Amino acid sequence: MVGGRSRNDRGFTLIELLVVLVIFGIALGLVAVRLLPDDAGLARREGEQMAMLLERATDEAETTGQVLAWHPAGQRDRFEQLDASGHWQPLSHDEDFTDHGLPGALRWTALQFTAGLDNAAAPAGGAAGLGLGQPGSSPGSQGNGSANGADTDPRVVFLPGQPAPEFAIAIADADAVLVTLRGDALGHVRLSNAAAGGSGTR
Repeated sequence: MVGGRSRNDRGFTLIELLVVLVIFGIALGLVAVRLLPDDAGLARREGEQMAMLLERATDEAETTGQVLAWHPAGQRDRFEQLDASGHWQPLSHDEDFTDHGLPGALRWTALQFTAGLDNAAAPAGGAAGLGLGQPGSSPGSQGNGSANGADTDPRVVFLPGQPAPEFAIAIADADAVLVTLRGDALGHVRLSNAAAGGSGTR
């Protein structure tokens, strides 16, 4: 065509470019949704990591002779050690045992003990002697927190020279329980989905 441009030479119009961008945006969004983990996937990942840490805590108490504890409270949790004055202090010598928080809307819930609150192996003083459910610090606060008010969250306590605590605790979101961790007297912690059987971490 003399003096003008053919249809093949004129390129894309603005509307055509906008349509391409919209289609590209929709496709990218669908891919992102498929790649991002859902709450169930996040809960299982967090549960697997915590199961390994709880098994390590059993070994740590046995090898060091220290009384250790895991203190879950809502979205946060931390590992603690019993000091000479009988107060719980953060276990800070290992970064894996530092204060930790669950992502998103996930939270720890329904902690139960199958061998009693004092793990059926507490020294003289029982659960009170270990600070279970006694005033102390919540995960995220500093020190033993004697001035922080009542701390009614129970702890999973690891006693050197004694069977490991037998317990169960769940990770839930706002709607339902997603996974459950179960610890046995041998120190193994097993993870199970809400509607499935358990699988061991060892």
